[in-house]
This record gives sequence, structure tokens and C-alpha cells, in this order.
Amino acid sequence: MPTGTSIAAAMTRPARPLALAALAALLAPARAEGSFSIAALFGNGMTLQAGASPSARVWGWSLPGASIAVYQRSFNTSGGAWGRPSLACAPAARAGDGLWVAELPPTPAGGPYRLEFYATAAGASLANATLDWLWFGDVFLYSGQSNMGIPTHAVLGPHNESAWEMAQYLNRGYYGARALQLPQGVVAASPQAQISTHSFQLGWTAFSNVSLTDFSAVAAFTTAGFLDVAGQFNNHSAGAIQAEWGGTSINIWMPAAAVAQCPTPFAQTTPTVDEGPSTPTTLDSVAYNALIAPLTVGPLAIKGVVWCERRAARAACGARRIARSARVNLPPVHPPPPPPSAAKRSRRK
Repeated sequence: MPTGTSIAAAMTRPARPLALAALAALLAPARAEGSFSIAALFGNGMTLQAGASPSARVWGWSLPGASIAVYQRSFNTSGGAWGRPSLACAPAARAGDGLWVAELPPTPAGGPYRLEFYATAAGASLANATLDWLWFGDVFLYSGQSNMGIPTHAVLGPHNESAWEMAQYLNRGYYGARALQLPQGVVAASPQAQISTHSFQLGWTAFSNVSLTDFSAVAAFTTAGFLDVAGQFNNHSAGAIQAEWGGTSINIWMPAAAVAQCPTPFAQTTPTVDEGPSTPTTLDSVAYNALIAPLTVGPLAIKGVVWCERRAARAACGARRIARSARVNLPPVHPPPPPPSAAKRSRRK
């Protein structure tokens, strides 16, 4: 959506499903040939979720009924070459839209890895594609508005006496730490399967204070902190996906079903923009449809969600509904043990 176009104007244009040819056009030629494509979300050098809960997934589109063999290789550092391929999975493209979803075997944090895709239909080859220099680690989604959108360069400015130390914190050698910045201000009237590649601001980017200059400071430093707390510094693997829009109310980030569960309708008002190029008119689900729904196609396996919502309009109800929706794609959350009873506390004294 061009800068300055309001959500209301964009909503007057009916959403059109992307054809296979259009999906293929959004991808680099090396990754798509003919009637086969990998979703634009995935790219060389990205970080996929490590472990088995949940297991990493990659998806795309092909001819309905086509078979896709997915092979995984690890990089042999001593030999300086990719190792032997092993069959990771062999999904089939479903009838109708031709969606295929590859659920990868549990892979520990680290890398790099390569994924090779071989698509066939009726015994004939359709296309081959590769994703190179992939890492496995914990992947986090950073979303919402307000402080989530403050860029790293604003935090590392000359006014900050700790700027040098903070910059070095992002330069510690997180070789497998990658960041993806989704576009701000993109809307859709219905849930979309793709995020157009021309809207990506950075692509999958390695961690450093230079490469992350326009990336969310909260996302950058929190991801680095997660690596340290988890004791994964030696593995250097994590992923940070930023999807935020300053000044927006929580209902534009909620799926329609979640909005409907809140007691009263959200006000369709124009908020004061904290950050961003334009002042949007708040309409239910439009940011979810454009930016979050494409992550749920597989769905994308992630470790957790970090959310910032400063606007008071129904934030509590919205946050609860978003959390319940997100748990579909997250590992189970174990509740903390109950606090000791009053009787036990008195005995301790």
C-alpha cells in the first residue's frame, strides 16, 4: 500500500487470491520454476525453529497432487562443503490451491543447513529449489505498536551514555541470529496466504548494530538476551520477526473470530500515530489479515510472542484473545506452581 493511503481506502478494494504464477513471480528465480514456489516468508540465511515442540515447517504451492521431496544437509566445517543429503519429509500438494507443507525433523540449535526441494507430478520433474545457509534456533514474533517500533539507531544515539556497550552486545558473534522486518501499514480485508516480497524492508538479516539500525530495538536486544539466558551463546541461533505499526489499536491485529468474542464492538476511530508514515483508520483484523495470517498457513513454528500495546481501547480483552489464538502454534505452557497457603506461610515464620 503506498505511503499515505488510509486503511479505509485500501478496504474498498476487494482482496484477490494470488494465483500460482503471481506467487512464483514474488520469489527469486533460483527458488521457483514453473508450477512450484516456496512462500516468500522463507529465504536464504533465515532461522527456523529448533527442536520438536513445535517442529519447523516450510511451505509453498505447486500443482495439486504434486509430490515434493525435501532433503536436508548440514555443512561440514572441516571439509568446507555440504554433507550427504537425508530425506527430511515428502509432502504432497493438496487439491484445490496446491498448498504443500513440509514438517522438518527435530533439529537442534545450530547450523548452517541446506534444504533441497524436488517437485514432481505424474512422474515428471516440475522444479528443483534450494534454501541455503539456514540456522535452527528459537524464533520469536515481536508485534503490536508504540515502543515496539522504536528503532535500534534511536536507542544507540549520542544521547545514550551506554550506546557503545549496547552496540557491542549486538556484535557478539551471533552467527545464526537473524531478523526479518515485515512492512508497516500493509492491510487486507481477508486473511492472506502471502506477504509480498516488495514490502520487506530488510529481508532476513544477520545481527549487528549496523544491519539492525532500523529494526525494533526491543526485538533486537530481547532476542540477544534470550540467547544469553538460555545459555545458547555457543550455538548463536535465534530468529526475530518484527510486525508492528505505531499508533494502532489492538483490534486490527486480532483475527475476526477473536474480535467477535470481545463483549462490545471496537470503536472504528483514527488513532494518534506514535510512529509511521501515515494515520490509519482503525478497522478490525486488517493488519492480522495482511501480516499475521501468512505466518499461520503452515503454521510457522515459533518459540513465543512478545507484544506491546499501549493504547487503552479494549487492550485487555484483545490481548487475551490474541494469546489464546497464538497458543495454537506455540508449545504448551505449563502453569507455575500455586503459591503456598496462608497456613504454610505462617508456619515458616
